[in-house]
Amino acid sequence: MQQFQTLKKASYVSVAAMAALLVLAFVYYKERALFLDSSYVLFRIVNDGHLAIQENRFGSFITQIVPLIGSKLHLSIKTIVIAYTVSFNVFYLAVISLLVFRLRQYGLAILMSLFYLLFVTDTFYWTNNEVHQGIAWMFLTLGLLQYGASQKWNIGILLLVLAALAFLAISSHMLVVMPFAFLWFYIVFDRNISPFTLKQSIVLSLLLLLLIWLKYHYSVAQSYDGDKLKATDKISLIDIYYAAKGRFGVDFIKQCIRVYWLVPMLFCIGIFSLLKDKKWWLAIISVFGCAAYYVFMCITFTGAGYYERFHIESEWMGLGIIASAPFVLHFLPRIKPVYAMYCIALIGIVRLTYILQSSTLFTTRLQNTEKVMAVMQTKGITKLGITEEMQQLYIKNQDWALPEESILLSAMNNENPQRSFFILHEGALSPEILNNKKTFVGCFHNYSLTEMNYEYFTIDTIQRYTVLTYDELMK
Repeated sequence: MQQFQTLKKASYVSVAAMAALLVLAFVYYKERALFLDSSYVLFRIVNDGHLAIQENRFGSFITQIVPLIGSKLHLSIKTIVIAYTVSFNVFYLAVISLLVFRLRQYGLAILMSLFYLLFVTDTFYWTNNEVHQGIAWMFLTLGLLQYGASQKWNIGILLLVLAALAFLAISSHMLVVMPFAFLWFYIVFDRNISPFTLKQSIVLSLLLLLLIWLKYHYSVAQSYDGDKLKATDKISLIDIYYAAKGRFGVDFIKQCIRVYWLVPMLFCIGIFSLLKDKKWWLAIISVFGCAAYYVFMCITFTGAGYYERFHIESEWMGLGIIASAPFVLHFLPRIKPVYAMYCIALIGIVRLTYILQSSTLFTTRLQNTEKVMAVMQTKGITKLGITEEMQQLYIKNQDWALPEESILLSAMNNENPQRSFFILHEGALSPEILNNKKTFVGCFHNYSLTEMNYEYFTIDTIQRYTVLTYDELMK
């Protein structure tokens, strides 16, 4: 009974932590909305009038319907931007609240909150991330399955729940697969928490493995995921050795000491607790799960150069679930409720502090964009191509969505016609496009007048694109 109460009370703190992330999503909505994928997807939804599912990641529909409905209701662009940005955290908070207050899956709820905290600093501001959405679908799937089994749902209903929700989870991103498989088999092997019969465990496991197999083979054929997965087709021990000792793997270990130090601490406490209670299989599964995730990442990113922290953190976040599972599901229930609450609260405070410290990078980035837009307004420029990479303003590879970011910002400021700018890389666009007065240059598509939703986006049809260096613009 104490174990139940301990996890229950600790889960309330986890809900509070997720609520705090929702508050931060409101506070930093511009920094999050006007950053790369988020602005690109948002612009497409509002302008094109339909969902913009990327790489068949169908689980992302849950947040994409927000701006779609908003545009159909003719809400202001600012309202739509805010609603879309916070919809991610509203979804996460809704799932964890359901786990706690309806399904009573307290351990899963705590693990879910740790996913959005342990490996998170810059990636909090990378809003449109299908991994994050897929993990929320995963926890909802596991929570419903455990609740259903405890309520004696028949196997047919359990299979339907798994087929529908696991599809949304796994289709959202390939990185959902490893923590999903790990948590499922951890629960099945731990008879103290598993509500499943042997028959249910076998049948549901087979269906989950089938879904994973289908996702893998489908992803290999895709352009984005396929390039990364090809490195895992033929792995030898030599490959694993050199990948693990490579720069990518070594840098990660260093970051675990400097930034993500809570993760190895929780992992060691959890494993020690399992070994103390002679839970050998669970300890083996946990150690193997972490090692497999680490090797998979190192193999995938073999020879990788610099990766921005916001991106690479999202790749590592799933490891946080595997590493902290023994701590949450085995160690935490064995301490007093008040101590468990203090533990989760302390973790939340520490990680939220790191997230807040990262805001400076994104606030500065937004200010740089606003500065360019202000100078454009002063000089009467509505469409601009800047002919240099502007490393002093935008870290390399973080400028590709500037056309959508800038036009959204201009629309939010009620400018008419709206202003937009982009970094003009050498040879990227022909003079004909730049001289076409009735074209909006987007990051992946150049929009003609007939393709623009003029209820929200009005471009200047008198001016052509002005081409300047950054220094010329600021004179």
